[in-house]
Amino acid sequence: MPRKGLFTKEQIIDAAFAIVDQEGFDHLTVRKIASVLNSSVAPIYVNFVDIFELKQEVVRKINRVALQLAQETQTGNPLKDIGAASIRFAFQHPKLFQDYIFGKFEFEQNNEVNEYVLNSIKEDGELSSLSEKEVSVYLEKIRIYQTGLSIMATNHFNHYSEVDLVGMLDELSQDVLYSIKHKAKKG
Repeated sequence: MPRKGLFTKEQIIDAAFAIVDQEGFDHLTVRKIASVLNSSVAPIYVNFVDIFELKQEVVRKINRVALQLAQETQTGNPLKDIGAASIRFAFQHPKLFQDYIFGKFEFEQNNEVNEYVLNSIKEDGELSSLSEKEVSVYLEKIRIYQTGLSIMATNHFNHYSEVDLVGMLDELSQDVLYSIKHKAKKG
């Protein structure tokens, strides 16, 4: 009978997540994970074929954390909640957010997050009246601004608080929505 592993996959993923959360993906190695676990590298290789497989699991955990933040933020405006969750993620996990923005790891497509965004659009009274193209334009403009605000959050730019940045995002969101609707009326 094979010997039971000292660490579960989830414990190893959690240790790896803690490393990338504090130091970034560039610093994730099997030896560093083993050190955090106070172990040899053997339990890691028992649970994962290689570091690439482990990194993919860490990315999945990042996706779960991001989705959880979006689901916990409930203001009554689902898209504002998603933007606020991005800013909150940047405040809570600045190194991870910077690594994502600068392409340090491949952020795999998260169907749960995409489905959550699409359902949020359907629930939003103002956005549900827009055409598919208008929604696409709206999302792209908001995503660009949200990314900028989130980068500001990771650097605590000008000492803006999370509330300040979410307020800025909300204001711009309303401005973009007004602009799209105004152009549709003129068009």
